[in-house]
Amino acid sequence: GLAKSDPKIWNPKQWNGTNVLGNALMQAREKLRDLPAQPQAEPEAGTEPKRARWRRGDAAEPSQAATEVAPTSLPASAFDCYVVLDFEATCDACDKMQMNPQEKEIIEFPLVLVDAKSLKQVDEFRTYVRPTCHPVLTDFCKELTGIQQEQVADAPLWPDARAMAEAWLEDRMQTLGYKRYVFATCGDWDLKTMLPSQCVTSKEEVPMAFRRWLNVKKLYEQFSGKRKDMLGMLEGLALKHEGHHHSGLDDCRNIARILIALVQRGSVIKEDMLSVRQGGYGQ
Repeated sequence: GLAKSDPKIWNPKQWNGTNVLGNALMQAREKLRDLPAQPQAEPEAGTEPKRARWRRGDAAEPSQAATEVAPTSLPASAFDCYVVLDFEATCDACDKMQMNPQEKEIIEFPLVLVDAKSLKQVDEFRTYVRPTCHPVLTDFCKELTGIQQEQVADAPLWPDARAMAEAWLEDRMQTLGYKRYVFATCGDWDLKTMLPSQCVTSKEEVPMAFRRWLNVKKLYEQFSGKRKDMLGMLEGLALKHEGHHHSGLDDCRNIARILIALVQRGSVIKEDMLSVRQGGYGQ
């Protein structure tokens, strides 16, 4: 043993014997390094946390928390899920228009459910609808939407189709534990114009749940400063169009992808930005 003040301590060749304590400490340090990390006690109020005594190398290693990249925090949503909707309706070429615009009818009723927390498409629904004012689809309509005559010929009429969609949505809400939802559309046409027109034809009121919706075009405009259609929004977000344009279900899937991308990039959906329609019966 040498005194702490003895300069010989800095020259191992001048030590008087084996450094038993030093060797023991070195072995203990190696053993401790191999043990799993233990939770540290919280420091007492007004005191600085103790620093680790032993470190590998000369410089202190950064903690795991310091080396990991924190996950991106998504804005909190006012809703548990988004119900993306995109109707397809009877139509004809502009230069061959033979039907009264008021007699247009919904022929495809699709929904895509997006979880507001995970931002995943979790389920989808579709039913075709049998038109009554113009039961035979025009060639233009079939080419535009991809919907064929046989698909609507045996389809349910609008009241039954709507009831099917509402029952499906209610079941999904209960099964997935959702409390609050809002419809999301590409523009206002579906729920501001087409649904009220359909309700006039069917002599029924517009259901309360369909009287407010999120216009994804407005959300995109808020994000980018530009007003775009669906294809323009996909391009602006560097997303590839998928499926058949003007197929209702394919359009819903693409609108859902736009909505998800906007929220992932920081868009916040609030109650006061929803479109709202007053009144209940038809127009």
